[in-house]
Amino acid sequence: MEKKETIKSVTFILVGMLLQIFNGIGGGWSTNFIAIFGLILFLIGLNKLKSGLDPAGQSAVQMLFIGVILGLVGTFFDLIPLMGWLAIIFYIVSFVFELIGFIKLKESATIGEIGKSGAGLLLISMILLLVAGIFWFIPLIGGIFVSILSLAALYLAFTGWLKIQAGIIGEDIPKIKSVTYILIGTLLLLCNTATSGWAAAIASIFGLFLLFKGFKQLKDNIDEVGQSAVKLLVISIFIGIAAALVDIIASIMDVASGNVIGMIGAPGTIDYIIIILFAGAYIVQFIGYLKLRGSVTIGETGKSGVLFLMIAMILALVASLIGIIPFTGLVTSLLAIAGLVLVFFGWVKVQDGLIENK
Repeated sequence: MEKKETIKSVTFILVGMLLQIFNGIGGGWSTNFIAIFGLILFLIGLNKLKSGLDPAGQSAVQMLFIGVILGLVGTFFDLIPLMGWLAIIFYIVSFVFELIGFIKLKESATIGEIGKSGAGLLLISMILLLVAGIFWFIPLIGGIFVSILSLAALYLAFTGWLKIQAGIIGEDIPKIKSVTYILIGTLLLLCNTATSGWAAAIASIFGLFLLFKGFKQLKDNIDEVGQSAVKLLVISIFIGIAAALVDIIASIMDVASGNVIGMIGAPGTIDYIIIILFAGAYIVQFIGYLKLRGSVTIGETGKSGVLFLMIAMILALVASLIGIIPFTGLVTSLLAIAGLVLVFFGWVKVQDGLIENK
């Protein structure tokens, strides 16, 4: 298997699994659609990865493939009223297949020792999700523990797949790893825009950390024009951090005070501040991406990907601003999900451009 396809396969899988886990972090109907998109990416990634593994790895991928398909069916049933019980059955069977798949993956020599340690982290992530599923049945406090455990599982899944990628293609891939950090970070931000809740806000903080780390690595491996663009993108991160912190504080205050109006999303002064800050972050990112299109390092493929990113930032900006208007949650979520799809394929193209120009 070509190195380019191997890198791309892990990118698809990593993003897919994280978006699937986000279903237990965010609130609202949009999390199911985000999970469906993630599961589809997971399937595509597994299909790409399979041919590059040894027999043990291929056997593991087959189990994971079945598990993800069952999870996808369960998520569709979860969207149908009164069919939640059937969705739970599919989720349980899906979990069993995925767990067996990750156990088998640890036996693959292709992923190396570092990859095997990553597979171990994925196992722990799955166990945390199982415990989270049990807490889901506990009234009132159960949802809090589900969110906390899902956040921990998300971090372990991210770290685990990065280790598997490093085990397959080597650790000396700073430009490629930087794009992975940036991609996941941006997606977590957009997930927070599409959904609601304090846990989603915390996930966005993790996303901002990944963005900062990714842009720092990318800056050291890109030309001067690209470095100028990255500076603007880093500024947008600090604006986003401020917005996310205010969002977390506001969510905690609403829960602690029993502010039903705040919890259902009716905008107040703090909400306007959050919206304006996030909008400012998206504007600065748009300008940064506009400059990034002038970088030779990312190649023509990367430049076409940056165009996707610019369109995504426009959608994210509109989604943030119309959040000021009451009863526009549906439109906000749809725009954010559309932006999420564009961000994924945009950064995959940038990744391709960096590999081609390596």
